[in-house]
Amino acid sequence: MAPLGAAVALLFASFHIIAYHDVDAEPRSGWAMRTEMFVDQMELLAATEQNVVPLADVNDYLAGRCQALPPRAVVLTVDDGFTCAYTDIAPVLGRLGYPFTIFIYPSLIGSGEHSLTWAQVAELQRRGADVESHTMTHPHLMRRSHPEMSDAVYAAWLHDELARARAVVEARTKQPVRFLAYPYGDYDAAVEREATSDGYLLALTSESGPNTLTTDPLTLRRFAPDAATTLEQFAAGIGLGKLELSDVAPADGVAASTFTATIADRRQFDPASVHVVLLGDPRTRGAYDPQSGRVSLSLPAHPKPRQRVVVWADDAATGQRFAAIATLYASSAERDRYRAIHEKLAALPLHHDAK
Repeated sequence: MAPLGAAVALLFASFHIIAYHDVDAEPRSGWAMRTEMFVDQMELLAATEQNVVPLADVNDYLAGRCQALPPRAVVLTVDDGFTCAYTDIAPVLGRLGYPFTIFIYPSLIGSGEHSLTWAQVAELQRRGADVESHTMTHPHLMRRSHPEMSDAVYAAWLHDELARARAVVEARTKQPVRFLAYPYGDYDAAVEREATSDGYLLALTSESGPNTLTTDPLTLRRFAPDAATTLEQFAAGIGLGKLELSDVAPADGVAASTFTATIADRRQFDPASVHVVLLGDPRTRGAYDPQSGRVSLSLPAHPKPRQRVVVWADDAATGQRFAAIATLYASSAERDRYRAIHEKLAALPLHHDAK
């Protein structure tokens, strides 16, 4: 029975793919992410010990060339080819040692002040980024989006969008292009067939959710956080369960000298797995009393305008990781300022066309 159980566990072990578009200090669309929030999200991956792996590892896993991905595997992807990949995203991921894949469409590259240049693409590649295809011009790909075309014209156009993009990116990067991100997540069986015919091994959608060994390699799901995504929503999107805390202090969210809270159902979790950390500062570790379920953490004397305390633990029966996030502010004025920022971001239109 043990080998069968291990095989079932392997079959349903999940991995998550995250999709970003723009990461900017001041977002102008709902698909953009504030740089500060992006940093928090990446720091949360580190704090909760997620395993960030290259998309190539997923390809090997689904093709049977490796037996398993590490637990809590996460893949980071960036779509389009805006300058933020070079200025805001790559420095953060480089500091944390995280690999990522950037899906570019060649018609955007070098087209304006907000788009990457080919020299920047080459520099990202030298820093370890995997450069892949997002089609040639970022169009809607499905037949129904092009009623003005005959079947023959549409077939030739679709082939050109997929094959020419692959050829151009390969010529520029001097590396094979094997992966595709569907623009707008727009695909159907005909698009899948053409992608396979044009040499793509994996294709990524805009459908949210985890992937497993049984996921179709041409319809991999991605979680796409947007401008208004909270850190708690991000945690859920990467598969972290919600750890419930009670008796949280400070209760008003304004930073004090110490953070304390109680894990509401402490018997559910392995006491040896409980961690209390200050996001972005791995040296700051808290304490846990398994008898009372109480956690505590000493906070910096001079806090940042906004800081996060993360408490995480593993379910004793399933091993699933659960996390709680407490957001603390340097003052009530900072708390109100951040709330106003969130309301502004939530009102941004959701679009991610070229800027």
